[in-house]
Amino acid sequence: MNASNAYALSPPSPNTSLTIVGASSTLGKLIIPDIPKLLPHYKSITLVTGPTNKSFPDLKKLLPSATLQTYTEFESSSARCPNTDCLFITPPSSFASYSSTLTSLLPKFPPPSTITLISSAGVYGNLSGPVTSLTPLSSTPTPRQSNLQSGESAILSHPNGYIIRLAGLWTSTRGPHRYWVENGSVKGDPSGGVNLLHYSDAATAVIKCLSNLRTYDGEERVVLVSDGQGTVSRKNICEVTVKSRKWKGKRVMPEFVGGETKRGRPEKEPERVYIPSGELLEGWEGGRSFEDGMS
Repeated sequence: MNASNAYALSPPSPNTSLTIVGASSTLGKLIIPDIPKLLPHYKSITLVTGPTNKSFPDLKKLLPSATLQTYTEFESSSARCPNTDCLFITPPSSFASYSSTLTSLLPKFPPPSTITLISSAGVYGNLSGPVTSLTPLSSTPTPRQSNLQSGESAILSHPNGYIIRLAGLWTSTRGPHRYWVENGSVKGDPSGGVNLLHYSDAATAVIKCLSNLRTYDGEERVVLVSDGQGTVSRKNICEVTVKSRKWKGKRVMPEFVGGETKRGRPEKEPERVYIPSGELLEGWEGGRSFEDGMS
């Protein structure tokens, strides 16, 4: 499904409040400190965490003026949030029904409020070749992809709903590289390409989209964000990791298993490259490469 041009848009946003659901996530904590300087039109900010308030002290340090809510408080409130933009970061795995959860958001944020969903580029599936924000999604999705698609569809049913699809997120201590070198083995083609995006670069991309949304009057509803550096092979990711300052001397090169045909020949995977794209991303400077970020 290519929903980026499927719905009409309201005029540019006059909204002066922002609600972030999933504020205590890694991405949320990187976005929050920059809001006063880079998104100064937001005069009132509400940060929604998980089911408990244990992250409240950390969030207060990041933005003392913010109003804090647990997700339970947020969900149970029937109050509408007029003239409020919503940024929804919490991943599908946190909910029994992702699409139902997102559908319940819609009446809370009536137009001209906007809802921006942080989604995953994994929604595209095993496509090959260049992939952009306008690339149609698979008509035969896996269960995970179907869950992502249904969630995105819920948001796009809102007149001012937007989707930001992110490539594989990482830091020096988070991401597939950590799992691979700690586990000691990697399943899949060693030369198989992975599209990556550093968490900090994802944060700047999201902020740029929210900033552009302030005056946006175009028709595109979907943004795709990767580092723009092309794919990195699994083998290269592991080589860079074990040589990096964080991991050098602590882990060795993992073994590659699987990823072979019945005849024992390497099984090649479709090569797909996520191209940073979408009108709302205009002005974003791009991301760092995995090698530069790990050095």
